[in-house]
Amino acid sequence: MLSHTLASGQATAPLSTPSDPFGVYVRAGGGGILGVDEMVAAGARWANIHVHWSDVESTPGTYDWSTWDAILADAAAHNLQMIVTVNGNPSWAAATACGPITEAYQSDHAAFLAAAVARYSVAPYNVLHWSLYNEPDNADPVTYPWLGGCWGGTHPNHAEGAGGAAYAQMLSYVYPAMKAVNANVNVLMGGIAYDNWWIHPIWGPFDPNFLDDVLNAGGAAYFDIMNFHYYPAWANVWSTGDRYTSNIYGKAKYISGEVKRLGNIEKPILCTEVGYPTDGPATDALPYSDELSARYVIQVYVRAMSAGISPVIWLQAVEESWLVRKYGLMHEDLSPKPPYYAYKTLTRELSGAQFVGAREDYESYIEAYNFDVDNTRKTVLWINGGFSGSQWFILGQADQGLRVVEKEGTERWIADGSAEDRDGAVNGRVVIYIDASPKIVEISSAPTQTPTITPTSPPTNTPTATYTATYTPTAKPSGTSTVTPTATATLPLTPTPTSKRPLRHYVPLILQ
Repeated sequence: MLSHTLASGQATAPLSTPSDPFGVYVRAGGGGILGVDEMVAAGARWANIHVHWSDVESTPGTYDWSTWDAILADAAAHNLQMIVTVNGNPSWAAATACGPITEAYQSDHAAFLAAAVARYSVAPYNVLHWSLYNEPDNADPVTYPWLGGCWGGTHPNHAEGAGGAAYAQMLSYVYPAMKAVNANVNVLMGGIAYDNWWIHPIWGPFDPNFLDDVLNAGGAAYFDIMNFHYYPAWANVWSTGDRYTSNIYGKAKYISGEVKRLGNIEKPILCTEVGYPTDGPATDALPYSDELSARYVIQVYVRAMSAGISPVIWLQAVEESWLVRKYGLMHEDLSPKPPYYAYKTLTRELSGAQFVGAREDYESYIEAYNFDVDNTRKTVLWINGGFSGSQWFILGQADQGLRVVEKEGTERWIADGSAEDRDGAVNGRVVIYIDASPKIVEISSAPTQTPTITPTSPPTNTPTATYTATYTPTAKPSGTSTVTPTATATLPLTPTPTSKRPLRHYVPLILQ
């Protein structure tokens, strides 16, 4: 293996692949990665960044790696496992920066990617995940060239020669070139949007046939990991009617099913974009706020972990002024926003977690998941539908109570029969208040000292309940634990026989 040295003079060994899914989209700044120290402090293990081919090879055959050397060395120095998304065709190689390569320059394209792998897949950079074009199912390069990919073929504005078959053909010549350099790299399908389609009279830019066309053309043989994006604006499209198999879970399982059905192979799946803005246009279908974004950080990662999706990349670390929707965990001046603290709480509490099961036994308006973390059972739960209510936990022994962690990082220990125990009795169980804001709960003995973790951000909860749903269980579960594992919620990998998923609801495009 080649030996390289970082700017600091410290050589690094190859990174192991993180077991945790916690990732974030980053961008260049200050000769490295903007906000990298803050995101590592928040517990990020993965990062996704876009590299433009045109920035490296503006002239055919001449490579300038200097900018990307600094950026990827910065990532390695911070022990981040990078996903590099390659976009930005040079003008000499393609008619568009985001779509098909001119046939005469396809060998140059393969040579560039092989050279990038040769340089960056070894120490000190150790980049082992390469994604080819961002949202390649975009079919409107006239209106949305900045999305990074435009290989879709259904929109009237589509690039010449575009379509899923053309993308598969591109994979067929770059994949062997990249693998020949380092067989250990993972070539990713570019993260597909796979909703907000162009189907008359719907005006979204994305090609509904793109994935099927890639797979029907044999493209599954030329990528290692399936990759998609998920935004809650299209949650209704992916609803199964069940709280545990909808949302990001439902979309991931449906896409995995398509890959298995048409590609005749199972692939790991990851997500290089999720997010919920803290602010945006009032005309959008969803309300935006710091509070809703902070809630969603924990909700989407917990749902993804229940589906085995890893990594999951939050868009984005630092917001950008040109984006009308503010997805950043931090402001442009790197000051943290409430979702940043929720991200930090999530990683602190669930790093190394093993998913155990969804709580199917809870009331239908409660969404809850069990995880094992260092031999400790933790339950993450919240209420859907604007309700608030109660949930009870059976204690194992007399000195036990509940450790309850709020999304902003505050924690408290609730003793049986104490003022915060909602049933007010010493009876071997603790009843706590729950609402739409996620809580992380574990049964534990009394702390030897008062918890020192204090809010890193003022709680931003605002009353959202329109109905209070308190209830008394008709029967207690046997045993001493309220977190008995239940069967993991699953959705069959084989999709329904319909050729396309029904398009139920549409909202304006989220400009990511």
